[in-house]
Amino acid sequence: MLFVVLIVSALPWLPTPLSIQGLGLLAIAAGLSRCPWIAAIALCVMCQELRISAAISQLWPPDTPAQLCQGRAVVRAVDTLQPPETVVVVTWQSSDCARLRPGDQTRVRIPFLDVQRGDVLQGVVSVRPLIALSNPGGWDARRGALTHGIVAQGQWRAGSIEPSTELRRALRERLEAWPQPLGGLALALLFGERVALSKQLYDQVSIMGLAHLLAISGLHVGLVLGAVWWVSGRVLRGCHPRHRLFLQTAIISVLGLALADWTQWSASVSRAVGMLIIAAGLRSVGWRVDLMTSLLWTALVMVLWTPLLGLSSGYWMSVIAVATIAWLHGISPLKGLRGVLRMQWVFSTTLNASLSMALGFVFPWLGLLSNLVVVPLLGPLLVGLAGLLISDATAWATLLNQGVRAAFDGVEWLQTHALLRQVVATEVLLLIAVFGVLSVLPACVPRAFCGMGCVLVCLLWPPRMPLRQLQVVDVGQGSAAVLQVGASRWVFDLGPGQPGRWDRYTEIAPVLSGAKDVHVLLSHGDLDHVGAFEPLRRERVPDSVVGGGRMSERAMPCLAGQVWAVDGITVEVLWPDRINHAPENRASCVVLVSDQVHAVLLMGDADWFAEAQTVRALAARDRLGAIDVVIASHHGARDGSNPSFQAVLGAEAVVISVGATNRFGHPNTAVIEGWQRAGARVYRTDRDGALTYRFGKGLQGFRERSPSRW
Repeated sequence: MLFVVLIVSALPWLPTPLSIQGLGLLAIAAGLSRCPWIAAIALCVMCQELRISAAISQLWPPDTPAQLCQGRAVVRAVDTLQPPETVVVVTWQSSDCARLRPGDQTRVRIPFLDVQRGDVLQGVVSVRPLIALSNPGGWDARRGALTHGIVAQGQWRAGSIEPSTELRRALRERLEAWPQPLGGLALALLFGERVALSKQLYDQVSIMGLAHLLAISGLHVGLVLGAVWWVSGRVLRGCHPRHRLFLQTAIISVLGLALADWTQWSASVSRAVGMLIIAAGLRSVGWRVDLMTSLLWTALVMVLWTPLLGLSSGYWMSVIAVATIAWLHGISPLKGLRGVLRMQWVFSTTLNASLSMALGFVFPWLGLLSNLVVVPLLGPLLVGLAGLLISDATAWATLLNQGVRAAFDGVEWLQTHALLRQVVATEVLLLIAVFGVLSVLPACVPRAFCGMGCVLVCLLWPPRMPLRQLQVVDVGQGSAAVLQVGASRWVFDLGPGQPGRWDRYTEIAPVLSGAKDVHVLLSHGDLDHVGAFEPLRRERVPDSVVGGGRMSERAMPCLAGQVWAVDGITVEVLWPDRINHAPENRASCVVLVSDQVHAVLLMGDADWFAEAQTVRALAARDRLGAIDVVIASHHGARDGSNPSFQAVLGAEAVVISVGATNRFGHPNTAVIEGWQRAGARVYRTDRDGALTYRFGKGLQGFRERSPSRW
């Protein structure tokens, strides 16, 4: 059963679909060979492949032009609050667009703040496809859309909104009267919406590595349904035992399905409800199943019901967490306070390390300690918040708010201590995970011997050679690149964005993880190059900032002749020769990154005049004809990449940082053909994803290295 669940759940991650004909032949052959299990698995996989392919085909292709669609839609969920807009997920009931069918879901930006689940939208929406950025450790928008059944995105243009009359809206309005931060915290824990959380509070929780708790999870639902089972058993204790079990199962099933619908059928909640219904139902007919069996049957049913659920990290985290509990319970039954503490210890060591290494989560020391304390207190807090909301006890909510505020003030004080806020090194996390596993092994296992062996392996493990690479980050219609030399990072531009509204910092952040020093060099002041400058400075203060064009007024001016060296790599500015060049593109910094043999040229948005000066600078350094990679000027626009510049540069490869279906028409066809005539291989971030150049090892695209079927 375990292998069946793993196979079916992992199908959406395969880069290409399996052969339907081959699976069918395998099922027939296994059936004729009297191997029913193999035949059943083959048929199951074949059905899943067909359903996965059908779901992927519903996604709007990236090259689909935007369409004005008029129709009627119901708000299914409130996604994020971005004043003065709200981002919601809607289910369409009717539409005049042929590609937008009834039942399709889209993410829509609405210029109103008071929008809630159940509201009916009737009007015009500009619908366009979802564009995925492909970066190591980044967020794949199309994969995320598939996980939640979303086929496109849109912008509200005109129309009307009919407020919902559901009980949910009435309770939510009652909650809005609570003081902050308790109101935002309760909205996240009871409604699964983080829109009312202040940025300061969310950052504090995120720093502790507890952001995943700010939602309705399977843990919450398990606590509620477990309490209902216990209370109903006490109330019905006068009934016949068999009748009592049937009634308890019916109560748990109805309440569980209602809670799953309340939480939009999230993966962890659906898993918890499914496990309880299966366990209670089988117990009512006299069958008892252990925790692992209940988990595996529930996971299999969930994936068969929703074939793309395997793309959800929440699904995998929920399954792994419960499997860990089942494993611990199998080794030594988890009874009493001691069992709970042992479970918490393993979760705060083993799972934190696994999530950090597998999913890129970051856990500081404060986060490891907080997991030991916060999770056990979450149950009582959840029950208390639900009781206050139902009874409308505003006075008690005010009193509890003071306690919550004091707790977060204490957390803020703890975060000022460098040791507690410092991120735990991967090697240390791995060592902690090993000791966490050793602490729950049976007594017959020589724990001390195994522990000493693990320590010796960690100490004697050969050190990794420091990376020497330049990554051109896929930030859409903009430019960003990060040079990684050991623990040093040099950031060349920071992608597009609008201050205080949106940016692409989350795509750049994974490359900066673990850096001891960060240096920023901004080519010029256009927003498609400096969009994430403020978010970067909020996360950490750069060790140095150099800027060209308008950015020279806010940083050290970028001027030809500036040279920095780190571990055999030289960063040298070739242009401009002064700070008052106009227009802005002419003032772009042109940077040469090189070692003794290899060289990469970053052109910013340099125009033809700046390119001519760059040729002179390269000739003076005897680098003409010896450029491995050039980051093309101005996203491949016509006012950059002069044909004579292309011919004399002698670049082996050219990278064009550009967004898919951008409104400027970049890159220009003549520019691409010019680079190809000059003998350069052309790479584009909109098609290849992030491009990584390792000095001496060549250039590779992220989509080539990690292909995906969607």
